[in-house]
Formats: sequence, C-alpha cells, structure tokens
Amino acid sequence: MPEPDWSGSAGAGSPKPQINAAPRESEAYTLVTWNVEWLGDLENGPNDEARQLSLAIDALAFAQADLIALQELSSQSAIDALVDALPGYEVAVARYEQTQKVALIYRRDRLELLERRALTGLDDAGRPPLEASVRTRTGRELTVIALHAKAGDDPRSYATRASFAAGLADELARRHAASDVVLMGDFNDRFGGSTLEGSPSPYEPLRRSFVAPTEALEQGSERSTAWGATVDHIVVSRSLASSVVTESVEVLRDELLARHPDFFDAASDHAPVTLELRLGPGRDQAVLRRGM
Repeated sequence: MPEPDWSGSAGAGSPKPQINAAPRESEAYTLVTWNVEWLGDLENGPNDEARQLSLAIDALAFAQADLIALQELSSQSAIDALVDALPGYEVAVARYEQTQKVALIYRRDRLELLERRALTGLDDAGRPPLEASVRTRTGRELTVIALHAKAGDDPRSYATRASFAAGLADELARRHAASDVVLMGDFNDRFGGSTLEGSPSPYEPLRRSFVAPTEALEQGSERSTAWGATVDHIVVSRSLASSVVTESVEVLRDELLARHPDFFDAASDHAPVTLELRLGPGRDQAVLRRGM
C-alpha cells in the first residue's frame, strides 16, 4: 500500500501546536485516549491526509498529556511523523497484522518505559492490547494497557466484546491483582448500559477490580464520538480510584471544535478523552521516605 505524502502537514492556517516543556507538578499526570480514525490510510478515514496529521498534532499538543493511548494508527510513516512533531515524546507501538494499530506515547522526562508486550489470547478482534510497564518520576510503577475493542452494535459484536472483557478481567486478576493498572482505549461500548439496546455493559466483568471514571461522560453534553455515544474510556484499578482528579475527567470535544470547526470530518470521528491522576511515590518509596 502506498504511503501518504506528509508534505504540507504543518497545516496552513491552523494554530501552530506548542508543547509546554516547563516542569510540572511532580505528582500530577495527565492521561489521554484517542481514536485517530485510520490515520495514515489512503483509502479510509478523512480524505486530506496531511491536514488530518496536522490536526492530530495540534490536538495532542493542546492536550499536553504525559501518557497517550492512540487507536487506528494505520501506517508507520504517520506514526513517525506524529511523534517527530511532538518533541520530548517517545512511542511504543503494538505489532500485529491488522492495519489499525494501537500505541502508547509518553513524555520521556516524566515516564520511563520498563517493558512492553502484546496481551494475547483474548477475543480481541485481531487487535491484541498493548501492555506496558512504566515508572513515574516519583517511583510509582503502573501497568498500562492500550486497547481497541470490536466495533458494532449488533449481537455478535457485543458478544465478542463481552468475551474480550471477561478474558481481560481474568488475565489481569491472575497477573496484576496487586498492581496499579490503567486501561485506555476505544472500548466501542458503554460502561453504563450498552450500544446494543436493552443490554447491560459488556464490561461488567471489569467492575470487580476496576472503576471507570469516564463512565460519567456517557451522560454528559460532550460525547466522545461524532454520532453521539461515549465509547472511549480510561479505566483504573481500585487502588488508583482515589488518585483520579474528578474535575479533570472530560472530553476535549468543544475545545477542539472551537479550534477546528471541521474537526470530526477532517481529524477523526472521535474526540480525545482525558483525566488527571495524582500519583505519589510507590509503596517501597513511601516506606523509605518515612524511614528517613
């Protein structure tokens, strides 16, 4: 498949994105998840590839996140161009055959990538989640999972998501019961009910050990998709629930539409979802500090 021509991707007439490199409060970490709708694919998604890239760069610069989960990255050149335009960030990309990839982008002065792996063996619609271990500047270690679940509001797609959720819940309970875990991605369904009318959320199995702060956005005025549903979520283990800054949970819909009225046509049919975590030192570091 031919690669897009990214010449002119600076986006004539668009606000110039700027990354704020100033030091941040050491314990405050901003997380973003965003489905970038076939970014880098010439046959799907928005028609103007260079403008789509420009808007993606602008949206992520505007968000000023420390950790970003992206879905539907669809060419290596798009990934390279995006990260090259975001100074101070590194990327970890999932490796599987399907065109639409998930990735984690992180600020290297704020987070250290310890390891990454594909989370295989799930009913993942050909897109195994990307699991990464990261360490904050305060010494807190997190397990972060970027995912892109099966789309569709039909019974078969719903059943796939339910199977995926059950398998993911079991896997995390087996391997990460005592860990701080963050799930970020396009879940393609709700946590309060379902896109399949009359059905409960397929993600009920995750509620045993996780909370979804972004579930509240499903009833808000700003939804995460152009068609009016909020299916993009950031979910945290119960050990992190008290770390969520409640007023930080939002969809960057109105903000980005104000910057680019054609955002849903030219950038993506999803808007970024964000929240902030206040992450103090890890358990070992906290003990050491008290002993000093």
